[in-house]
Amino acid sequence: SVKGPFTDLSELINRYEFVGSKQLFKAFGIGFCCEFTAQICSEAGYHSLSDALTFSCKIAILCLCIPLWREIISLIGGLIP
Repeated sequence: SVKGPFTDLSELINRYEFVGSKQLFKAFGIGFCCEFTAQICSEAGYHSLSDALTFSCKIAILCLCIPLWREIISLIGGLIP
């Protein structure tokens, strides 16, 4: 059988299931795609578009990881008496 690149990634996510694992892998993917695209824009001379794309990516990753931040804050809150 032929395995695609996302089959291995899916197996990794299922093997190491923890709170926020899917968001974390999605954030890595968004960051990689954004950095790749921003470099292309920058090399083509569209520096403003590259900066706007990078900023938008950071906001998207921040919004995507809100459930993970909530979990971390509740964990810290549970450790403090």
